[in-house]
Amino acid sequence: MGVANASDAFITFTPDGTIGIVPQDDGSLGVFRFDDGGTPVVVHAGFMGGFYAGKVLMDPSGAFAWVLDQDTTGNGGGVYQVAIACDGTLTSYGRALAGDGPSAVSRLNGNPNQAIAAARTLVGASSALDTVHLLDVSGNPPYVLTSAAGFPDTDAIPPGVAVSRADHWVAVPDNGLIAGNRIAVLELDAGQLVPLQLVTTSNPMGVAFSPFSDDALVVNSDGTDAYRRLTLDAGTWAVTAPLTYAHGSPQLPGAPLLMTRGQLNGRVFIAELDSVRELQFEADGGLTDLSKTPASGTGNEQILGTLGVAP
Repeated sequence: MGVANASDAFITFTPDGTIGIVPQDDGSLGVFRFDDGGTPVVVHAGFMGGFYAGKVLMDPSGAFAWVLDQDTTGNGGGVYQVAIACDGTLTSYGRALAGDGPSAVSRLNGNPNQAIAAARTLVGASSALDTVHLLDVSGNPPYVLTSAAGFPDTDAIPPGVAVSRADHWVAVPDNGLIAGNRIAVLELDAGQLVPLQLVTTSNPMGVAFSPFSDDALVVNSDGTDAYRRLTLDAGTWAVTAPLTYAHGSPQLPGAPLLMTRGQLNGRVFIAELDSVRELQFEADGGLTDLSKTPASGTGNEQILGTLGVAP
């Protein structure tokens, strides 16, 4: 397989954990499966499906996935559908929803047929400033249910989208070169997205909401490496000072990957330069720096591209 596209483009697994898909830096998808002995087997070293892959959203059935192409509409930007065979072989069904700059997507926790996407425009949005979208992703094509202007402009390049445990709050970080250094917080109320606030913070790579309370982790990267909390106090969201680290300051952290079930409920995995950091949301509202595990190898072979967690 090739090189991962970015640390915010996670390895996405089918629900049974047997097939993994990751966007690569040439716009292709790398696909692998685990054989009966648990050994990874490459299915596609670089699958080209008529898109430049940026992010992948797996369908709960595992039969297909949505692929975001961050280009402009005229150059193929939008949401594509790929079918997934039992052995991991992909078939592209082409572009299902046209748009400019779709860069992030996250499924709702309580309704797997809906997802929040960030894009400069998507077909179906009512205003040119509507850059945060609630989608129906239950079939082909997906379509826009409602949209909102999370930012006061269309300059944001969100690396991710975070949805709170009860699907009430939405956080959209912007670490783009044009604007950046901000997080848009919206409320999802009765199926409508309502912009609430812009929070200033340096180079937010990603946000992850606690499964136990209405606060979140913010990962700052790109030279301002830190882990902070996004907290709600008297109706106002704010970013705190960096956490107290038990395992040293972070180095080039990527986006946070959150577990929300089982014994690892509240565990956050983050790919750093040459290690994997684990943080833990505590049921009492705390956030603990649990561990930092070095990757194998030396030199460039130790540098992490991205990560994924099988269901």
